[in-house]
Amino acid sequence: MVAEFRRRRDAFCAGLNGLPGFRCALPGGAFYAFPNVQGTGIGSKELAGRLLQEAGSPVWMAAPSAPMATGISVSATSTPTRT
Repeated sequence: MVAEFRRRRDAFCAGLNGLPGFRCALPGGAFYAFPNVQGTGIGSKELAGRLLQEAGSPVWMAAPSAPMATGISVSATSTPTRT
């Protein structure tokens, strides 16, 4: 199971890093990733709202005290889908 979650985490972060303006370091064992979205030119609050409204993806703004307060928090626990 650990190998499966590692695979999901790696794929998830690679996907985030493929988005323009996103920078995401691999989390060290958490089910959450904290991509820095500063490069999008969109504030994290607005981006979180747009991702929910336009893509149905619930994300959270990173707490102001988080290491990347210019980012969002996303969960990598879902089973990946293939399109």
